[in-house]
This record gives sequence, C-alpha cells and structure tokens, in this order.
Amino acid sequence: MSRLKKQDANHAPKPVASNIEAQYDHELDHRPMALAPLGVAQPYMPNTRDIVPYLSSMEQNHWYSNFGPLTTEFEKRLSSRFETLTHVTTVANATIGLSLVLQALNLTPNSYVALPAWTFAATAHAVLQAGFKPYFVDVDINTHMLDVALCRQLVADRALNIQAIIPVCAFGCPLDLNEWHRFQIDTGIKVIIDAAAAHDIATFAPVPIVVSLHATKALGAGEGGYVATQDAELCTRIRALSNFGFHGSRTPQWLGLNGKMSEYSAAIALASLDNWTVTRLKYQTVAQKIRLGLYHTPQIQFQPSWGSQWISSVCVIHTPSGRAPELADKLKSKGIETRLWWSTGCHMAPPFAQYAQIPLPNTDELARSSLGIPYFAHMTDPQIERMTQALVDAVSSL
Repeated sequence: MSRLKKQDANHAPKPVASNIEAQYDHELDHRPMALAPLGVAQPYMPNTRDIVPYLSSMEQNHWYSNFGPLTTEFEKRLSSRFETLTHVTTVANATIGLSLVLQALNLTPNSYVALPAWTFAATAHAVLQAGFKPYFVDVDINTHMLDVALCRQLVADRALNIQAIIPVCAFGCPLDLNEWHRFQIDTGIKVIIDAAAAHDIATFAPVPIVVSLHATKALGAGEGGYVATQDAELCTRIRALSNFGFHGSRTPQWLGLNGKMSEYSAAIALASLDNWTVTRLKYQTVAQKIRLGLYHTPQIQFQPSWGSQWISSVCVIHTPSGRAPELADKLKSKGIETRLWWSTGCHMAPPFAQYAQIPLPNTDELARSSLGIPYFAHMTDPQIERMTQALVDAVSSL
C-alpha cells in the first residue's frame, strides 16, 4: 500500500454512532464538574518566609523557651496596643491563661465562678482546673453574652458564694469593659474576660482579659495565648504561676505549672502580628461580601457590628428559630460545611451537666438557631457567592 493510502486509512472516518449514543457522549462531555466541599473555616497563618527571620534569631540566641527574647518582644508589642499602661504575659494557651488568672486571684477554694452557659468548653474546663465550680448563667439573646444588670441581681444572693465571673466575648464580639469594671468595684466579685477570639478588640484591660492565639484564631501562633491586665502585681503572679511558681529564685513560691509560651510559638506570633493590618483587612473584606450576599435575606442575622466594627475568624449567624440543624443539612447536601459551634451549650456537656442549676432559655434557643457558616480570610469571591446563594436558597425553602 502506498504511503498516501496508509495515511488515508489512518484518517478514515469512524462509524457514526446512533442518535442515542451521540446524545450520551455529548452529556458526558458537558456534565458539570463536582464542586469541592467548602469548609467552614480555614486558618490564615503567616508564611514560612515571614517566620524564618525570627527562627534564625532564636537559633543565634540559643534560647528556646522560658520567656526568651522573642516572647518578651511579642509581649512588649502587644502591650503597646493598649490605650493605657497595660501589662501582658504570654501563656501556652488561653485555657491555661484563664485558669492561671483564677488561681492568681486567691479566691476561696471550691467556691463558684459564674460564666455564660453559651460558651466554648474551655471556659468551664479552666474553672474546674483552677479548683472552682462553674455556675452557669443565661445570656442575652441578641448579644449572645452576659447582661451586666442581670448578673448584678444574681450575685446579690450571697448564699451562692460566687467569687468571680467570666464574661465571654462571644465569637470575638466586644463587650462593655467599663461596665464590667464597675461591676467588680460595686460587688467585690472579680471579673476575668474570656476574650479568646477577640484579639481585634483587645486594646483596653481595666479587668484581666485572656486571648487565644490558636491556629483557628484571627491572630494565630499555632498554639498560645496572652493575659493583659493593668494590675502589675497580678501579671507578675500569673507569670510566676505559669513557670512552676518560681519568682526570683529556683524555689517555687506558689503551686504552679508549666504554662509558658515557647520561643517557637513566639516566632510565629510575631510574624502574625507583623501582618495583622493586612490580615484584619482580609477578614473584614470577606465579611462585608458575605453580608452583602445575604442583604436581602432578613431571616439571617449577624452579631451586632460583625465585619464592620470588629472581626474574628468565624461567622456565626442567627437563623429562624430552631432551624439551624435543618439549614445545616440543606447546606451539607450542596457540599457546604457548617458547624453548630457551641453545640447545645456548655452546661449540657457531660463534664459540666451536674453544675447546671437554673433555667437557661436563651442559651437553649441560641443552640437551636446559631449556625457557623464558611468564612476565612482567603475566601474567594466564587466561594462566597456559592455559599451565600446556597444559604439564600436553603432559607427560602424552609
């Protein structure tokens, strides 16, 4: 066969498929690609090149823990964020930080510490680990946080022996610290703010505030936390308690533990702090786009001023009463992850259930109606549009 004939044979037309087969092939070629699952949260941590200079400094200093140069620098830079003279000490994590503050206050052992039932489990863990009993209090349905006036009524009953109270900045939301400072002065009950998710608004500390630096937080160090207070003596005691109770010598002065932040964590924390302005802007931009995408869906409500006056690393919405689980199922069917962030409330968890003493209707309602939706600093416009449209569709089908 000639070369030309061989080429013609190689390029001979294929048999024509039937109409049914042709249509099937067309549908396969044009079928939509499956969308990847959209996670509810993704950490936004500094990249390696931003951390390396701090790691190199640590290597040159041969100082890896025990309040080294990086930890000290980080504490100093945090302190400079505050409006008035404020002392900062770093800790291994915010849970330990809360526990250490409680221990440093010299409260009567085994007394009650009031806290919101609507909080993360770490708040209650810290109370018990410090040697106290949690007393769960209901929250305001709109702010998700403790109401100062109601707490004044509660602590008027001295039979409860409440010696401290831990208001929680729910999902990073700010609260009125001046009000809580006045509460402490008027009642004599110590106030500690669980501001685990609230680094953004941590610029004032008339009462001690505890912030988390977990990888899931807006300012992340992988693990870590810090305590800020205007009370220099209290800060010194917390620092000593985080270092086996050592203070000025190798003999423990108090019963402490190893709750320090390492220089490795401080290196990451410093790199995060270097980029904080950009990180905050990214979170805020995504938040505004989410709010815009849900602007015409009044059934979905955000925490007051979320994304405008303050940011955090999570978005928790308030859905129509009792419909959060149903919405979660509808979004899951579209590959969109959600989270019932604080589940049924801290007071319902097995380790703490024995301490629930009073009705908590608002907490119960929030547990049925609050839903964490996808939100992270590097969320793309297509992801935002996909998520908000799915949520609009899900709400309209209720």
